[in-house]
Amino acid sequence: LEVYNPPLVTVCLVHHNRGELMLKTIEAVLAQDYSPFEIVMVDDGSTDQTALKVLTDIQRFFNQTNVVPFRLIRTRNRFPGAARNTAAEHAKGKFVIFCDDDDLPKPHWISTMVRVAHHTHADVVTSMADFFDGDRSPLPNAKPKIRWLTLGAAPSLGMYHNVFGAAMALVRKKSFFKIGGYSEEGGSTYEDWEFFANAVLKGFHLEAIPEALLWYRQHPPSSDKNLMKTTRKYTNRMRVLRAYQQFVPPQLRNAVLYGWGSASMHR
Repeated sequence: LEVYNPPLVTVCLVHHNRGELMLKTIEAVLAQDYSPFEIVMVDDGSTDQTALKVLTDIQRFFNQTNVVPFRLIRTRNRFPGAARNTAAEHAKGKFVIFCDDDDLPKPHWISTMVRVAHHTHADVVTSMADFFDGDRSPLPNAKPKIRWLTLGAAPSLGMYHNVFGAAMALVRKKSFFKIGGYSEEGGSTYEDWEFFANAVLKGFHLEAIPEALLWYRQHPPSSDKNLMKTTRKYTNRMRVLRAYQQFVPPQLRNAVLYGWGSASMHR
């Protein structure tokens, strides 16, 4: 890093009933080539006994090793947006960086994000992601099933596709709260897409790194771990579109819905 005093980064981990996968995520976070960072982990109302035992083991590990500062916060089940906001509220770092309990950041994830934020003065930094299947961690030189390509701050196209970047983004903490954080309702997803759209439309600087800095785990369509498949597409899309509707006159807001609906019908 070309920074004499690297800033403290808070890794915001969100967990719900996926203890075994979370262990692998924590291993990947602890393998980062960046320092200093802390971990704030929010358990979003887990009920699975195996997951609860893993949480106890994780807490014990950090208490005994003090490898990095660690806090575990337990809440009722309020879904990812609320859990991420809770983690950010307890963060001590200049930057917050988000990670879900089933994804695997690559070793230079934090350092690359911070370097880009430093040089570009960006409020939000995103990246591409490599997709993989299954419960096993991919080998270091594994080829991805799919690579999620991103464009960054492209709000026109961003109304139809999430071109802003992967959810595991770095955000300046003061900017995070000015943007408004994540919306918190349950029963739908795309809260990350909505957050990025809000940031760009409100004039904050979003920078997308043209490199896949993390492995994104794909769950089978039948799995209850797949929020894309267990939530309604219409509700998810409406969550994103409201970010756009707030910037157009009331008499034109239905035009936003019509434009999206027309594009969806002709795919």
